[in-house]
Amino acid sequence: MRDRLTGHPGILGPEGYALPLRPVPCLQHPHLQLRGVEASGSNGLPLLRGITLEAGAAELLAIMATTEKEGTQIVETIAGRRRIKRGDILLNGRSVSARTLRSRVAYLPTESGLSPGLTAQQTLSFYMLVRGGRNTTALEAEAVLQELGLEATKHCLVNTLTTSEARRLALACRLLQDSHVLALDRPTHGLDIFDAFFLVEYLRQWASRGQRLVVLTLHPPTYEILTMVSRVTLTSGGRIMYSGLRRDMLPYFALAEFPCPPFKNPSDYYLDLVTLDDLSAEAMLESSQRIDHLAELARTRLPPLSDPGPPGALPPSRSGPNIFLQIYALLLRTLIYSQPWTLTRLLRKIVISASLSVLLGAIFWDVAGESNLYLRDRLGYHYASLGIFFWPLSLLAMCDIANTRPNIERDIRDGLYGRFIYILIELICSVSSWCLIYLIYLAPAFAMSGLHLVPDENLTSLWNHLAVGLLYLMLQHLICTFFAHVCKSTYLAALLAGVVVGEMSLAGGVTLHLNNLPSWYQRISPMQWSLSLLLPRLHRSESMSKLANCRPKQIQRQDIIIQAACEPPDGALALREVALDKVALNVRGELWLGAGVAVTALLIVLGFLCVKYATPKRPRSAPNKP
Repeated sequence: MRDRLTGHPGILGPEGYALPLRPVPCLQHPHLQLRGVEASGSNGLPLLRGITLEAGAAELLAIMATTEKEGTQIVETIAGRRRIKRGDILLNGRSVSARTLRSRVAYLPTESGLSPGLTAQQTLSFYMLVRGGRNTTALEAEAVLQELGLEATKHCLVNTLTTSEARRLALACRLLQDSHVLALDRPTHGLDIFDAFFLVEYLRQWASRGQRLVVLTLHPPTYEILTMVSRVTLTSGGRIMYSGLRRDMLPYFALAEFPCPPFKNPSDYYLDLVTLDDLSAEAMLESSQRIDHLAELARTRLPPLSDPGPPGALPPSRSGPNIFLQIYALLLRTLIYSQPWTLTRLLRKIVISASLSVLLGAIFWDVAGESNLYLRDRLGYHYASLGIFFWPLSLLAMCDIANTRPNIERDIRDGLYGRFIYILIELICSVSSWCLIYLIYLAPAFAMSGLHLVPDENLTSLWNHLAVGLLYLMLQHLICTFFAHVCKSTYLAALLAGVVVGEMSLAGGVTLHLNNLPSWYQRISPMQWSLSLLLPRLHRSESMSKLANCRPKQIQRQDIIIQAACEPPDGALALREVALDKVALNVRGELWLGAGVAVTALLIVLGFLCVKYATPKRPRSAPNKP
């Protein structure tokens, strides 16, 4: 084999490669052509250099490239996900733009990005709702599940499916779009030989049965799978090595004095033939000359593309769902499809919040009924409940956002729903559940501290504490949510959120005295707003007089020790120590907290619209190209 991959002394010139290829018939619609397409990669370097290929209805076009990035670039260009620098893309004889291709080609990337919290049937129903074709019915969706062998697993969660089952489910979602052109990037990646054979055979029959066009990248296929495809495009370094009918590939290379050895898989052999060998300088020079020779040969001796004839009608476009349908679909997925697994996660958070509340209540047990305790312990309770113990819950919220964000970004890129609609529905649904979690966090600890009976016994203090505490905790929660959405790293989001929330807590008067802080800094502290609403009510003189377990002080007068009358502690003095005695009890703090919640929610929406999360991709193999 190595002799076949060396230089070409004695090989005939290009005029000697006149291969009697079969005439290309006039392809039926859909008819796709790429004419001299050039494009650059993400690093700005040329990746595609004069790609020319074509395929028509009922055909299966396999793109075999020496690097994964190159094959992905070609498929994404066909699907309208990449813009080209030069060249033309014709669909049914019409020159089309990337936007036109995007609306008419169903694209399946290697990483499907299905929602892990849904079952297979729910996932298909959701895609059917937002991206289903005009003529696609629920019976057809059920038939697709059966044809792809997913009937037995349709009630299983997506994250419990095998790689093959998840790949077939993602394919089923794209088939429901009823597109005439289907582009797939490495659909057999990670599958065993039987699953790969089944998938390619199904695609071949689907294309033949519906007169559709399927374009997919294979690297490299087995001989059995290679015989299923209709056309092959072999590329190296962004240049065409061969493009045409699969049955003509072996005669073409045989006339070029590179026949495939007996008992050798042609796809393996010819990919090795056009791959740059960088093991040594001599091998690199040899392989580079061979690749240049085959690229020039393909440019001069491959038959030209067929005449597309008069421009025909383009395949029907896939119109995206309207706003109301997006809202309905997202609410259905959040409130119905994701149950009971979302309810399970909610119950887990409720258990965590209740445990934190019981721990906090145990630390500050009956702090309101013991007069010998410092009144600053009441300040300590509020500071601990609002500024310290809530952190595990906020970290859980940030982790949830980080885990779901990649799948959400993939759905948005696929056009399932808009960014604004998603973040709006997400805020509405999440705020209601987190309000419940924070109420369960606030109530038990406050009751265990005994402060709910101060200053009266009609639970006014409890309702006031729940209202103000919930506003403050939701403000901190939304701040953490904001950084979780705008930061790509969860650690960076937690760090920034900790700095902001820590600054809010420092300016409350418990850690740093308010008189040591600038006046403007005091006025913008949400912690100070909250404490000014909660503490004066608990430190009134009538509240202090009701304290139990008062121990009279002993006073020695001459030789006689007498007990002084039990005087209630001075609540005003305790507030004066933290400079909260001058703050009048009013509703402005509640208004400022509410305004802070609204502004932070608006920042979350704007941040989600402006900052697009870059989905981390699976590490690719090292490039090996000329």
